[in-house]
Amino acid sequence: MAIGWLTALKLVPWGDVIEAAPGVVNAARKLLTKRQKESQQYVDSGPIEVTPALVHNLRLELELTAELLKDLAEQHARVVKEVEGLRRRQQRLSWVLGLFIVGVATLMLRYFLLA
Repeated sequence: MAIGWLTALKLVPWGDVIEAAPGVVNAARKLLTKRQKESQQYVDSGPIEVTPALVHNLRLELELTAELLKDLAEQHARVVKEVEGLRRRQQRLSWVLGLFIVGVATLMLRYFLLA
């Protein structure tokens, strides 16, 4: 089972994952920083007044969050696709190994019975 996971990790397109990671991390950091600053402003300022600027900022934040989630979902889908392919490959290899073992056992029995 551990060998299957090692194989799965080797076949993941890490170049794509690594290439996309800084963008995802930067977007998440920007979103978190912006969110912390805004929440601190709202805490310091007392009751929140709903203004067009606030609605605009919330809409932008929602769009950034949606984009980040989309990127993460795409990466997750790629990893799931690769793992599924590896699972099928591992299953085929298990069958081949089983047939090989049966073949070797048959040959050994014939050899020892004829000897």
